[in-house]
Amino acid sequence: QPLSPRRLAACVCYVLKDAAERGRSSASTFATLRKGLAAGSLAHLLVVALKLVGVDGGGLLLPGRGLWTFYANFVAVPFTAGASVAMHALVAFATTCSEVGEEK
Repeated sequence: QPLSPRRLAACVCYVLKDAAERGRSSASTFATLRKGLAAGSLAHLLVVALKLVGVDGGGLLLPGRGLWTFYANFVAVPFTAGASVAMHALVAFATTCSEVGEEK
């Protein structure tokens, strides 16, 4: 089975956690991984925001039923949709706003 973006993000998070525990967070490899994780989460948040606005056939702001037609599961279970958005926002915040200390 191919490596899904969710599994890839989980592996990157584990590697970053391990690097932080070993005090190697400031190494260039881990900085690149952190930036990539932030970019992926921010891109996901942008796509979700565009879906909610309705740029692909209607939504909460633009006329049409595209949100309810194409993303029926998204609007059928708002709790899980909200949890997904909250998780991606937390990852984006943690990876873009965290300070990496100097190695000792």
